[in-house]
Amino acid sequence: MKVTFIQPYYHNVWEALGVGYIIGSLKDNYQGELEVDFYQGYFDKNFDIMNGAKDSDIIFFSCTSPAYKHGIKLAQWFKGHNKDIHIVFGGWHPTALPVDVLTESCVDQVVIGEGEAAVLRIVGGERQPIIRGSAVHLNHLRWPDRKAIKNERTIDLC
Repeated sequence: MKVTFIQPYYHNVWEALGVGYIIGSLKDNYQGELEVDFYQGYFDKNFDIMNGAKDSDIIFFSCTSPAYKHGIKLAQWFKGHNKDIHIVFGGWHPTALPVDVLTESCVDQVVIGEGEAAVLRIVGGERQPIIRGSAVHLNHLRWPDRKAIKNERTIDLC
């Protein structure tokens, strides 16, 4: 299964640590074959994001409110080119306004709250429109997958 995580463009950059935690947890806990990609709109051009993710089985968008519109534009493009791609939105904006996000025809599911367990359930086949995440106990939280989120790009900005 190919799973892609996208942090849409915003003119400021922040480390995608939340996504790094989710990817790390998914890799540790998913029992099947898994290919994981990550794109960050601040560093990756739309063309590269679209080409790299167009054959994904599931695309997870992590959105704050300022990045939401760019995420929707990308999701619309993906659905227009491959209606079978499963599109999931999570992050601060979808958590605050899940019903509004689901009104977008390009969005299949919304994650509310923490994503580690929710993403694993979605990759495992759960398809309810709204998935509530659950808190991860600190003793069970693994280190974020900094390689997957290409953390060096953010560090190199310093």
